[in-house]
Amino acid sequence: MPQAYMVSPDVKTAKDLKGKRLSADRRWRRRSQLAHGARGAQDAGLTVDDVQFIASATAGRLPGLVAANRRVALHPEDVFLARKQKPTLNLLTQLADLMPNYMFNSYGASL
Repeated sequence: MPQAYMVSPDVKTAKDLKGKRLSADRRWRRRSQLAHGARGAQDAGLTVDDVQFIASATAGRLPGLVAANRRVALHPEDVFLARKQKPTLNLLTQLADLMPNYMFNSYGASL
């Protein structure tokens, strides 16, 4: 999983996510979002009821993080853009570190 979980400057650890707004894709269920995008919060003992999920399309993740202090999973190129726009943002975790056996993409070919 190449995504990084980016957070506002006031979040230093996963426990700091309690009571915060997390950006969630409208297609995902709340529990799935916690298991993927906020796995660190789950590991810190937080539940889906400890955070507030804000529905956001993929295109709204970066603006939501920069302007509205939402916490969000971003692709690597968006991490670069986020830090360029707001250098005080923190990288809470790389999702690959939390879920090393999770298959994100797979490709196949027929010969």
